[in-house]
Amino acid sequence: MNRAWYEGVLPKWAALLALLYVVLCPALGQSLEYPVDFEVEPLPQEPLTLEQALAGAIRNHPLLQQSLAQVEAQEFAVTASTAPWYPRFSFNASASQTGSENQPGGQEVVRTGLQRSYGYGISLSQQIFDFGRTHHSIRLSELELSSTRLGYLQTRQSVLNNVVQAYFNLLQQDQAITVDRENVRNAQEVLKQAQGFLEAGTGAKIAVTQAEADLANAKFGLVQSMGSYGRARATLAQAMGLDDLQGFQPEQTTLEIPEWAPETVRQYARTARPDVAAASIDVAQAETRVRLAKSEYYPSISANAGYNWSDQVFPPNNTFYNVGVSLSVPLINEPELSSAVGQAKANVKVALASFKNVEIQAVQEALSAYYTLQESLGQARSASEALRFATENYRLASERYQVGVGSPLEVSQAQQQLVEARTQELQARFGVQNAVSALLFATGQIDAYSLLPEDLVIDPIFELPEKITPES
Repeated sequence: MNRAWYEGVLPKWAALLALLYVVLCPALGQSLEYPVDFEVEPLPQEPLTLEQALAGAIRNHPLLQQSLAQVEAQEFAVTASTAPWYPRFSFNASASQTGSENQPGGQEVVRTGLQRSYGYGISLSQQIFDFGRTHHSIRLSELELSSTRLGYLQTRQSVLNNVVQAYFNLLQQDQAITVDRENVRNAQEVLKQAQGFLEAGTGAKIAVTQAEADLANAKFGLVQSMGSYGRARATLAQAMGLDDLQGFQPEQTTLEIPEWAPETVRQYARTARPDVAAASIDVAQAETRVRLAKSEYYPSISANAGYNWSDQVFPPNNTFYNVGVSLSVPLINEPELSSAVGQAKANVKVALASFKNVEIQAVQEALSAYYTLQESLGQARSASEALRFATENYRLASERYQVGVGSPLEVSQAQQQLVEARTQELQARFGVQNAVSALLFATGQIDAYSLLPEDLVIDPIFELPEKITPES
């Protein structure tokens, strides 16, 4: 059995191992280096400005198209709510035949009383007065339209903020690649020097090993930056309402830093944010529902008229008409009416509390964004100063090492400090831009400060609804 195994199975395994060796040997023989030169996608050529990115989002983002469609639907709802103010005309026509059948004493069926009738006519009805029911219903529809418009503005500003954040994140990742490539070049230069000292007999093997480790870490950081760049491009495309961003490269730009005092920030948060305005409109709607519920206690007056033709022959010759006024007075409809009024008043309290909560939250978010911007500005200044010192320290350490005075550990530490300083400075610099965008969004000002074309700063489809101040 062992002989058969050696002669049958073993040659097959040997052949398989030989095949794997032939396939894998070239790969195993290569040095395990990071793919420094790989790119997520071909480098785009056409520049994409922030203004173009924002304008593209306004025109193409599906969420904005959805919100505009909701505004259009609510505009039709407002028109429909005015229907009771207009007369209603209707036309009616009828034709019928009646008769009876008898079978007396087993005789044949006898049909008696066969009659035909034909008729048609027109009618008109008009509501004369309903003590405010229609007026309050129309007012509710108009307030709902204003709320829908504010919902569009809220969605619009959120989209703009997302585009700005994604745009500067992409710029940051693009510059991070440049920084990491410089880190790789520095590490390669240190490694070259260490190898030269080792070959000349004035350096140690550990210096070469340390330089190789630093180079590997630098390459690893570059690979991470390239991956982050690809994800940032996808994020910007999504923020613009697109599925692809090929063929475009973001253009370097900065946002103007608002020079506002905290009180100005509070004022903007209370008066300019769409969500605060929408909450105030909710209060106005609740108060209107109270008036609508109270109007159910009052009568309604309507008029009607009609003109009809009716006869047993066609076309009918007999004519009839009617003209009248009707009065409908609710006498006893309790507890339905009183409960409706009480419920509406309670909902006013709910809406007022919700409005105050939204306003407080808006002020808190705006102030938080304001102080975050101040913090980011301070961090950017500190990071810039730290980068200057780290660059000088690395230069001195490299020069000392080149003349044989410094140690490889000193160069490695200086290089690591420089890498960290570059990363912090880059993050702090773009953190300022993101903080500016967050402040503009938190104060409802991003539409005016976001570098949009003039024709898109205020959407021409409708006028902005005025903020309604709730009754205290």
